Amino acid sequence: MANKQQYAEKARSMAAIFANLADDLMGWRNAFFDRGYGGAAINELVDGDVAGAGVTAADVSGMISFADALEAFWVANRGYISKMRNDL
Repeated sequence: MANKQQYAEKARSMAAIFANLADDLMGWRNAFFDRGYGGAAINELVDGDVAGAGVTAADVSGMISFADALEAFWVANRGYISKMRNDL
């Protein structure tokens, strides 16, 4: 029984970690658009802006695409993850 309890607690812990990361990623993605960093935007992010981070503007845009996909997953599963998370 103790192993099963620990197993369930680990699931709750991972749900909380995932939810917190998703929350952070969504905030980061929203700032991208709020600051006008998107392609053809007034303050478009270019390679020179991010070279010091060791990535390209396309790499950052790829993370935006990932964040969009995660949001779609999140919307479909929010009730479940919210039930499982134990950090609130």
